[in-house]
Amino acid sequence: MTHSDNSQSPFMSTNILFTPKKSNNHERDSDDSSTSVITDPNLIKQKEVLPIELIEKFNRFQTILRIYNTVTGKDKIAKLLKFSFEILSILSKKFDISVLFNKRQNIYDLLECPSFSFDPFKAIYGPEKSRIIKATPIRSNTLTQFFASAAQQIGFFRHSLRFGLSYFNSVQLYNQLKAKKSFKNVFLDLNEDDLVLMLEVYYNFVDDLLYLHKLKVWNNKPLKEKLDKQDATVWYYQIIYGLKVKYSSYCELNDKILKLQIERNTLLKNENNLVEKIDHGSLLHELDTLYKELEMVKLDLYRLACDFIADSIDVFDLKVPKGTYSIFSLISAIFGFKKFYKSKELKEK
Repeated sequence: MTHSDNSQSPFMSTNILFTPKKSNNHERDSDDSSTSVITDPNLIKQKEVLPIELIEKFNRFQTILRIYNTVTGKDKIAKLLKFSFEILSILSKKFDISVLFNKRQNIYDLLECPSFSFDPFKAIYGPEKSRIIKATPIRSNTLTQFFASAAQQIGFFRHSLRFGLSYFNSVQLYNQLKAKKSFKNVFLDLNEDDLVLMLEVYYNFVDDLLYLHKLKVWNNKPLKEKLDKQDATVWYYQIIYGLKVKYSSYCELNDKILKLQIERNTLLKNENNLVEKIDHGSLLHELDTLYKELEMVKLDLYRLACDFIADSIDVFDLKVPKGTYSIFSLISAIFGFKKFYKSKELKEK
């Protein structure tokens, strides 16, 4: 939830595998002749005719690699995988999803309705087509264990990425409070940023204690249950604050876009009476930038709304169907990854 330097090796220049020395002029000439082929106009034409779809796919793949090379990117991808495996684990208990690996079966075979008093599928397609896929016990148990174990391991990996943030955020909070005019009356001079950082530090400490429990450093079931509740509650407050901030940004961006559109429409109507012509390019560029920012804020709002629903289950101990938490968390992960992917794409342009 919370929040490279590529340098060449010093051995690169001396390694004979990387920089072979030319023993004579003949080798230099042969190298020159081999590299001169690149300047062949026919090959240049072939390079220019590369399919745009192929180039776009390659660029998308490179963007995903850059995302994975960041800590935040690893967390986004891990969250997607974790809750996908959790949902598959739940489905594998009810259905034999191994049919997906059978060439004769497809995904639509898993989407057939259960047998209610009135089954629309049975009425339309007949009893054979509307049957439920019965789970084979051996296959079901094996797949369920695999998916559950994979989700657990990926969850531990995500927790490892967050471990230790309590120290860094505590130092930041101390420096932030120390910079106040009166350190003695610091609590009288707190602002919103200070309170949010305090909440973050508390969440980090609870999160780190839960991580140590996973490592079996300590074992106290009542304390573990209390910390789980505290973890969910503090995260709930952070989600609410995030929704408030993003909704404010959404309203501000909407106002800016509306004002800019009104200004542009007014200028277009009076363009003939103006001495200087309007620079449509700059106006359109500014509008395009605002729309992109608005899209990012929307994705954040969708993500936080899904997190809010999911965390409400833990905070209020709601009785919901099994898998509800995982489904909303997966949707949140999709929005989070999409936002991070788009922001990376915009930075590269």
